[in-house]
Amino acid sequence: MKPKLCIGVPYYGAQDAEWWVPFSANIGLLANDYEVTIITSGTMATDHNRNKIVAKFLETDAEWLFWVDADTIVPRGAVNRLMAMGKTLASGLYYGKNDPHPPIAYVKANGAFVPLNKTRNWERGEIIAVDASGMGCMLTHRSVFEDIKNQHTVLQRIGGGLLLVHNNDIEGTLEQSHPHDGKVYKGQYRQRVIKPTIEADFPFFALEFGRTEDMWFFDHAARCGHKVWLDTSVECGHLRPLAFTGKDYREIHGN
Repeated sequence: MKPKLCIGVPYYGAQDAEWWVPFSANIGLLANDYEVTIITSGTMATDHNRNKIVAKFLETDAEWLFWVDADTIVPRGAVNRLMAMGKTLASGLYYGKNDPHPPIAYVKANGAFVPLNKTRNWERGEIIAVDASGMGCMLTHRSVFEDIKNQHTVLQRIGGGLLLVHNNDIEGTLEQSHPHDGKVYKGQYRQRVIKPTIEADFPFFALEFGRTEDMWFFDHAARCGHKVWLDTSVECGHLRPLAFTGKDYREIHGN
C-alpha cells in the first residue's frame, strides 16, 4: 500500500501557467509513490489559509503534509529527498524575489531571525539546521501539529485576536487579575486574556508582532522540540513573475 501524502497549497487569485505546469508534472510523478490528496485554501489571508489547510489535513489519516506555495516552483524529486532526511520539518531552499535576493531561511541571533547568508556560507547539497524557512517547499510530519496543539493553550486578547501560549508559560487562572495588566513591566507588556469567543481554526499560523505566519509557526514548533532542517540541494524557483532560482543567486553573489 502506498503511503498517504497531503499537499497543501494556499493560493491568492489565479495561478500562472509557469507554476501550474511543473506543479502538475510533480503531482503525476508523486502519484507513482504516494496516495496523494491535494488540499487548497484561497479565500482568506495567508495565516487563515494555512490554518484551514492544516485543519483539513488533520481530518485525514496521512502522516505527511507537503506545503507548496502558489509562487514556488518545486524541483522534481523534492518530496522523496526531503522524506529521506528523516526529520519532522524538512525544507527546500528558495530565494527572495527582490534584490539582494536573500535565502528564505533564517537562524536566530539575539532573539531575532537573521537570513542564513548573514551568518554563514554553504556548499550546495549541505543539510543545515535552521530556525525558520519559507513554507513554499516544506515537508511537515503530523506530529508537529499534534504536539503544538497538545502543548499550547489558545487564549484571546481583550481587544480581539487569538494568542497561542505554551502550557508551561501559564500561571494562575483567567479569572485572576494582574497588577501590571495593560502596562509595560520589566520590559514586557502585560495584557488581559479571556477564553476564546472567536470561532476559528486552531492558530498554528498567525501574523502579528512583526513575525510572519511561518515564523510564528516555527517558534511554537521549536518549543515542542521540532527543528527545521534545510536541504540546500532542493532548490526551488520563486516567481516574480519570472522564477528566480538558485543559479541566479549564485551568479549574483558568486557562491
